[in-house]
Amino acid sequence: MLKSIKKDFVLCKKILFLDFDGVILSHKNNDLNSINSKLELLDLIINKTNVHVIIHSSLKYKVQRILLNSSLKNKDKIIGTTLDTHVIKGGQIKNTIKKYNIDKFLVIDDDDTYICSEKHNYINKSNFYHINGDNGLTEEDADKIIAIINNL
Repeated sequence: MLKSIKKDFVLCKKILFLDFDGVILSHKNNDLNSINSKLELLDLIINKTNVHVIIHSSLKYKVQRILLNSSLKNKDKIIGTTLDTHVIKGGQIKNTIKKYNIDKFLVIDDDDTYICSEKHNYINKSNFYHINGDNGLTEEDADKIIAIINNL
């Protein structure tokens, strides 16, 4: 199980809010090799940025099982999940940011509809990176994400 987030731990840290469905689990290919290659890219992002990860997926419990049994080397950098406050995804992210005073963060997701769209504007678009859900996380995405996080 993912540990609960400790408020003192989050202060002054760079945080990556990670969606799983459409990022690690692509819409077209979810075989073990594909998942492992995306987890290797997540490891690369973590290694190059020293970012800590908060899962913000609607598949939180499935994600926990995948991560516990995965090849991810930086499992210790996964520090928890967004607050489950019975609100849409953007609200969960915003509430987590507020509760833990997070100011350096990036959200990666394949869908901004309930995060930073015109109708649901929970975070600034500059803190959002869009992933093509059909492909999931790619090397090109990882390079761009690393650059963004290193400039937070």
